[in-house]
Amino acid sequence: MNDKRDVFPFAPIVQLAIVAVLAGVSFYAGSLWKGKDAESVPETVAEAVPTQAAVPTEATTSLSDLAVSIGLNKEAFQACLNSGEMTEAVKKEMAEGSAAGVSGTPGNIIYDNTTGRAFLISGAYPLATFTTALADIKNGVYPPKIDAQGNAAEELTGVKAISDTDYVKGDKKARFTLIEYSDYECPFCQRFHPTAASFTQENSDVSWVFRQYPLNFHATAQKSAEAAECAGKLGGADAFWKYTDARYALSANPSLN
Repeated sequence: MNDKRDVFPFAPIVQLAIVAVLAGVSFYAGSLWKGKDAESVPETVAEAVPTQAAVPTEATTSLSDLAVSIGLNKEAFQACLNSGEMTEAVKKEMAEGSAAGVSGTPGNIIYDNTTGRAFLISGAYPLATFTTALADIKNGVYPPKIDAQGNAAEELTGVKAISDTDYVKGDKKARFTLIEYSDYECPFCQRFHPTAASFTQENSDVSWVFRQYPLNFHATAQKSAEAAECAGKLGGADAFWKYTDARYALSANPSLN
């Protein structure tokens, strides 16, 4: 009669195979859990500003082509973009927003240029939200409500007043300004863009200012922000806003990025 070694001649090999499979499964599961943990960690302001080296080189080419489409000189635009002169300006603008209380995009602030009071409505809320909040501010209801449930906008202090460095759309002497801290690659910002346009068009006493807030997990956000600032430098407010509109159209078609 054969002993057990004869009945199961491949037992050691099978055991080794099982160990290998279990090890592989453990590594895969561990990798998934590690990724989950990484995604749950809040981003800090320092982490939210990518370096130029992290931006794909393809972005510069496509952004330059976009500049040409709105009438800017390609060589002048590329020179500005490649010089890095707008890098610190964008980082500073984002840091100012964070210091004032903005923590995500779009960070929308209804700013009263008369009193200096500022109210934050974070996210891509519908037009009615801003209409309701504006009416409350005009009627002296503070903090202004943003919905029928009584939720209110957050009052911020330390928001930078409108200055010559801002590209204002609308009446520069308007009592109110919608200050939008935004990211050109943010899908919620893209969704909110036409809402902001409607809000300022329907309210002649509200101007619109776009301030940069590029998030580090969007590969071309920082460079796109610098590109918009270059457009403004070369063509003023008109070019800045044309570029902003065109860049959001670009985000709508991933094949162009």
